Amino acid sequence: MLSSRMYDVFLSFRGEDTRDGFVSHLYNDLDRKNIHTFKDNEKVGRGDEISGALLTAIEGARVSVILFSKHYASSRWCLDELVKIMDCKKLNGHNFVFPVFYDVDPSDERKQTGSFADAFAKHEENLKHDIERVKSWRSALTTAAADMMKARTYDVFFSFRGEDSRDGFVSHLCGGGVGGGGCRRYGTVVVGYGVASWLRHKWGGKWDLE
Repeated sequence: MLSSRMYDVFLSFRGEDTRDGFVSHLYNDLDRKNIHTFKDNEKVGRGDEISGALLTAIEGARVSVILFSKHYASSRWCLDELVKIMDCKKLNGHNFVFPVFYDVDPSDERKQTGSFADAFAKHEENLKHDIERVKSWRSALTTAAADMMKARTYDVFFSFRGEDSRDGFVSHLCGGGVGGGGCRRYGTVVVGYGVASWLRHKWGGKWDLE
């Protein structure tokens, strides 16, 4: 385990769901707050095995932000990242986790229903030779969900569901009449502020809140 932190934040996300919108805005918001963030730009098109560089980045991060989205559980890379994140949290206690639910119901992750159930049905069919790996993914999701329900484990989690909130609460906070892009942009500001506040609370004041 690394003795010093290489990154303040590790972002775990499914590229096809979030790369060109929420993740890019979030990364920029964190960067403006002087938060050193690891964002893998090369997941798409790689093989099935997670790289050693990604594992090292997770170990070296103070905080992991997990963006659960519709196709998150379809990605073997994302699930391997999740296993590593939850292992670091359990074994070392340093890797704080901020779950973000982007256009997906948190109960689908917790109960492994909906798109999560569909993804695991395919994994179990395609990985009959490596079923233990699939079980480790299920276990990591179960652990993340159980921990999320404990207030002492997560001070906050975030949920943004465009189809439910665009014309309601989030739209009101955006100033009213703002389209999907504007609301996504507001959501990243909320997450960025939450992460910066947590970092300042735990490790001091080098990170900006604005």
